Amino acid sequence: MVFANRACAALFGPQVVGSNFVRDALANPAIAETIVNWPEVAWAGLDRLRQQVRQAPFDEGLHSLVATAEAALDGMSRPPPAEAGLMYARGSVSAARWCAPSRWSPGSTTSAT
Repeated sequence: MVFANRACAALFGPQVVGSNFVRDALANPAIAETIVNWPEVAWAGLDRLRQQVRQAPFDEGLHSLVATAEAALDGMSRPPPAEAGLMYARGSVSAARWCAPSRWSPGSTTSAT
């Protein structure tokens, strides 16, 4: 995570900047117990990584993160898609929407998701 908006920092604390979602969350079973809509968050994270790999197909680091995420989600069923227009999962805002990985460049004041 290279940038956290106010909602993300409030949800996860200032230490979230510099963390790695795959290593610190997806590959950590204890995190799954703390997020009520974990399957939605986990699969959204993997989907986002796959999207980034399509944009940077020669980035070996991204490929490694995708492989780690896929291994972490092995055996976890993908949740059904949300109903059209539904932004909440089981009464909670998805952490993936609040803290999605983003492309950020030095000197930028906002993330470009």
